[in-house]
Amino acid sequence: MRVRISLRIKLTFLVIIISLSIFVILAYFISNQEKEALRASFRQQAISTAQALNASLTTRQDFENKTKLQNTIYKIMWLNPEVSRININFLTKQGLKIIASNDTASIGHRPSADNLVVLKKDEIIVNENTTKMPNSIWVLTPIHISGKLVGTYEVNLSLETLNKIVSKTQKQITIIMLEGILVIVMLMVLLLGEEIIHPINELKKGMNVFGQGKLNYRINSKRNDEFGDLAQGFNMMAQALQQTYQRLEESQKSLEQKVKERTQELEEAKQSLETKVRARTKELRELAQSLEQKVKERTKSLQKKTLEVTAKSNELKKKVAELEKMNKLMVDRELRMRELKKEIGELKEKLNISKENI
Repeated sequence: MRVRISLRIKLTFLVIIISLSIFVILAYFISNQEKEALRASFRQQAISTAQALNASLTTRQDFENKTKLQNTIYKIMWLNPEVSRININFLTKQGLKIIASNDTASIGHRPSADNLVVLKKDEIIVNENTTKMPNSIWVLTPIHISGKLVGTYEVNLSLETLNKIVSKTQKQITIIMLEGILVIVMLMVLLLGEEIIHPINELKKGMNVFGQGKLNYRINSKRNDEFGDLAQGFNMMAQALQQTYQRLEESQKSLEQKVKERTQELEEAKQSLETKVRARTKELRELAQSLEQKVKERTKSLQKKTLEVTAKSNELKKKVAELEKMNKLMVDRELRMRELKKEIGELKEKLNISKENI
């Protein structure tokens, strides 16, 4: 079974999705911006710490006093809790070595190779997230005594405080954004309900009422937007359909009147035809009776003539029989006469012969 989801719910979900997308983008952008700003601040703090060391130690005797070096390192680290390590590297006959550090175990060892780059380039180097100490910032600055490059400072700042600040800020941003999204969603739901859902419901109501046969229903809308155009289009359609329906009703009434008149005409014609048919039937019946009487009379006359013809036929038959008999007698007589003539001729011949013989 297909589940029907209302337009209000769909639009609400769409607003939530769009708001969340905007929130994620803004949160990511703001978080990165703040993180970069804090990272730049920490980087500047590391550089400032190295510069503070450089300002505290100005002579070669300061670097030869190990106790002063350590005290200076501890003092600076106490003033800057984010600083997790400070190394002071000095050029000796054996090369660059760590001469002071809060990690006393590293004193006397060689520093990282980046310090040699600082000595070579005589410029500040900032490294982040090194493999030696990840999630931290290393600032390496050159040491100058009387304009001569003699060593480097290594200042390491842990980024844990930065991460905590960023995490706290992200949570605050998240809370603010979620509250803002909630307010936006509520406002958008109210706005959608007023600007979209309400006009759609009005159109739906208009279609339902119009579908029930109330053709005079119109949507009362004064909006000057697409929904106003839809309402105006609905009203125009309703008016056109109402006019068409009225014309159909008028045509139907006119047609019914014409049918009624035509029916009456046909009824009158039917009655007239029935009258004519009855009269014609009566005439035909009388004609049939007359013809029947004539046929009877004609039949009697024919029967009488037939009897006369039969009687004459019998007479003719008798006469024909008599004629045949007389004809036969005449034929026999003719034949007899021919025989007599033949015999007479023979007798004449015989007489002539007898005369000759005498």
